[in-house]
Amino acid sequence: MDVASGADYLKTLPYVDPDRIGVWGLSYGGFMTLQAVTVTPTLFRCAIDVAGVTDWAPRPGGWTVARLGTPSEHPDEFLASAPVKHMEKLARPLLILHGTNDTNVAFQDSLILFDTLLKLGKPYESAIYPGETHFFRRAHVLRDAWRRAEEFFDKHLKGAA
Repeated sequence: MDVASGADYLKTLPYVDPDRIGVWGLSYGGFMTLQAVTVTPTLFRCAIDVAGVTDWAPRPGGWTVARLGTPSEHPDEFLASAPVKHMEKLARPLLILHGTNDTNVAFQDSLILFDTLLKLGKPYESAIYPGETHFFRRAHVLRDAWRRAEEFFDKHLKGAA
């Protein structure tokens, strides 16, 4: 996984504390973040998912089918690429940010993720932005989201032992 390789590289740098590396991503980057915390659960100290895809299977339209086929054609690939189905492996703090008017990655993805984490008894933090689209645009939302991200990383990276 590219994200894990990036962390492995960072760990070779003399000015990087290998025990204080976080990961975050927006959209497909959010999906990659969720994959990273389930495929390599202890590689990163913490993670932030912003509007990330949690499961490719329920996607309407041709985008996913053109790239992955259908779940009935490739069930193993769809299972492997659905981080929401592997959240039992989550071992580190996770912050989830999502707008309710997201037309790129449906807010339902995060709702399903919240429900899964609750069922598993996994702690997480979240912020929901009513009416916000995929790329946060309103100033007060941007201020809040990036403040939360900064505080989350400060808490889990600067304060990490």
